[in-house]
Amino acid sequence: YFNWHSSFNYFSASTGPIGQRLDLTPTLGWRFSRGWGFLEPQARLYYSHYQIQRNAPYARAVNRTLPALSLKGGLNFVRYGSNGSTALLQPIFKYTYIPLQAQNEIPKFDASTPYLDFPSIFSDNVLFTGSDRINAANQIAYGLRGTWLTPTGRQLWEAAVGQIRYFNHEQINLNGDIVSQATQSNYFFEGQYAPVADMNLLASTQVNPQHGQLDRLNLRAQWLPGPQRVINLDYRFTRNFVDQTGVSGAWPVFRNWQLLGSYQYDVTDSKPLEELVGIGYDGGCWAAHMMVYHQILLGGQSNNAIYFEIVLRGLTSLGNASTGLLSQYVPGASMEF
Repeated sequence: YFNWHSSFNYFSASTGPIGQRLDLTPTLGWRFSRGWGFLEPQARLYYSHYQIQRNAPYARAVNRTLPALSLKGGLNFVRYGSNGSTALLQPIFKYTYIPLQAQNEIPKFDASTPYLDFPSIFSDNVLFTGSDRINAANQIAYGLRGTWLTPTGRQLWEAAVGQIRYFNHEQINLNGDIVSQATQSNYFFEGQYAPVADMNLLASTQVNPQHGQLDRLNLRAQWLPGPQRVINLDYRFTRNFVDQTGVSGAWPVFRNWQLLGSYQYDVTDSKPLEELVGIGYDGGCWAAHMMVYHQILLGGQSNNAIYFEIVLRGLTSLGNASTGLLSQYVPGASMEF
């Protein structure tokens, strides 16, 4: 298979560098798949061209070209129980190579450090979002995923554990400078248990192997009693950064109307962090959504926003897309009636 991704961006700001970025990312791959497993070699090229204004200390024009090679594979083990249940076990690995290149001559227009979880450790540019930073890689990510299906085909539980082993001892940081790197990443765990059809219990954790401590923990109890109905109870912990709990949900109030909301509370500082209230109307061939959002930022400042969207089914939508907000603040909710 062959994929081609290209994008052009113009970045503007009141201070600091501004400019244009052209990204071209062709990918060539091949996938061999059978019932017992799969193997997928892939070659990718990251090319970026920058034209920078207010460019000090950067050059006016910057080019970056980095190749990426990877090999991903996995095996499928299946066991059928005497009562009709099915157990699935899948070991999976991905080796990735991207040469090390300092990138401090490129400004940080949209680069950031992402939230890592089990699926993300099998991506190429695992350490950064955006296109301004491409991490070096001489590493293997490996993991194990297990699933248990009831005789009716319902997923009773699913669990996974994985880690990255680094063979390169140097890496770039968010500023693009070359820094030293540990030999292994955190251990990533995730699990889901559905004791009944309308209840999900989810957990994900990160454990630091160097210090033997829990770096991150996310817990959620999710109740889905029917279409367009969901209630979530959450707890999130990130060492030295986040300790919060919250409740969110969505519920139809009339035949064509739906209410949703989210409330997040900071356990450490004993104060609310985020509040979201929304309403949606389904008119058949069209729908309208509105959400009001309030967030407490670091330093005590607040962020207030109103999101409004009109959807013309089969044609287009106008306004801020609500799907991403719903998946982030009210998991399991949908504005589609």
